[in-house]
Amino acid sequence: MDYNKIYEEEYNKNYIFEQNSIKDELLRYKEKNKTFSFAYNNILERIQVKINSNEITKNSTLNNTFHVFKISRSNYPEAFINLALKNDTLDHFKSISSQDLPTNYSFINFTTDLAKLMSSTEISRLFNNHNVLFSMMYELDDFRKFELVSYNNLALEDTPLFKKLHKTLYPDTYVKIVKATGEIQTSKYQEVEFEISKFSLEEKLLLLHVCHLKTSKIPVTEFCKIMLITNNINDFRMFIEEPSKNYYYTRVSKGIEAYSSIEKKRELINSTIDKINYFKLPAINSRLNLIKKEI
Repeated sequence: MDYNKIYEEEYNKNYIFEQNSIKDELLRYKEKNKTFSFAYNNILERIQVKINSNEITKNSTLNNTFHVFKISRSNYPEAFINLALKNDTLDHFKSISSQDLPTNYSFINFTTDLAKLMSSTEISRLFNNHNVLFSMMYELDDFRKFELVSYNNLALEDTPLFKKLHKTLYPDTYVKIVKATGEIQTSKYQEVEFEISKFSLEEKLLLLHVCHLKTSKIPVTEFCKIMLITNNINDFRMFIEEPSKNYYYTRVSKGIEAYSSIEKKRELINSTIDKINYFKLPAINSRLNLIKKEI
């Protein structure tokens, strides 16, 4: 049985479906004049519901098999995912009692569910990490270049698409001020605005979490800067729904503990630390590094 073919076909099918679904959802929310924050949160929540309803997520035995797969996958080159499936993972699956599995659940079912889970998780990660890019598309109502792709080692703000959209939306950021000496430099205020625009929603919520911690002892100067960095968070559902069900509340309250993946926790902290370096926030930086050490 070619499990790799089954996996790849299902992964690509689900990936394309989710990518098209997100684009359609953004278009519908834009047509209804909803804010990007509203659209963004609803889309992430929908994807998370899909992830939580996956058999691998729901069934503890299958979840253990999933962890076996992840460990096995790390021992093979990226192109040899089929070896991780048909060797270690399949061997583990065969050792499972049928009583611990969903009715008539085969390894083909597991491979299919695994592909859906992995692609949905990647879609969620990219949509979250590139939310600044998509927010500019949303603001401009221009989704012609919408796609969920990884830019590998290239920073999002260095991509041609980001620069093009940012220049269209914030033309003043690219205006150069010529001094009397003839030297050309960028306006400092515009530079600050540009640096703030790089923060993702999750990074902003993590910063608010750090300020919220009683043990942080954040100076007022740093607190004020954080308020400016996070000032465009405007999901008013917080006023009408249970706090425990609100995306913002749970992440400000729990911080990185709102995420189950250790890799996700480290990625979020590292990206946040990288972006606050520009703003010189030593207390925040110190607290984030302390949290990182405790993972």
